Amino acid sequence: MIQENEIKIGNWFEHNENWCYRRDDDSNDDKPFKFQWNSSDWYKLGDCLIFLEDIKPIPLTEQWLRDFGFFVDGSKAHIVYNESGNIYNLNRIGDTFHSSYLATEIPFVHILQNHFFFNIGEELTYNP
Repeated sequence: MIQENEIKIGNWFEHNENWCYRRDDDSNDDKPFKFQWNSSDWYKLGDCLIFLEDIKPIPLTEQWLRDFGFFVDGSKAHIVYNESGNIYNLNRIGDTFHSSYLATEIPFVHILQNHFFFNIGEELTYNP
């Protein structure tokens, strides 16, 4: 389960419930949907319209990295973000991504977002 202290405004998560105040469509299907946490979510969390235990982390994939502006080289072993003079490197070891800054595994999208902001000082922009 995600801990409250892991969540930062702008993080992406998946919600597995049928209904949530964040769901924009009127469907009642059981498919999870992805959403970006914003400042009103803290208030809604307190009002029990969204429950922390219903939020799931999104596994970090190459597609998410590309959507955040990373370049995946041909060997898919080295992933680089180079925007506005900021260079951030990830290495692929098996099926997982590791930060070259702290040699730590980054399994989920929100952990990448938090780690990137901590090291670079900028938010990643999601452009699918």
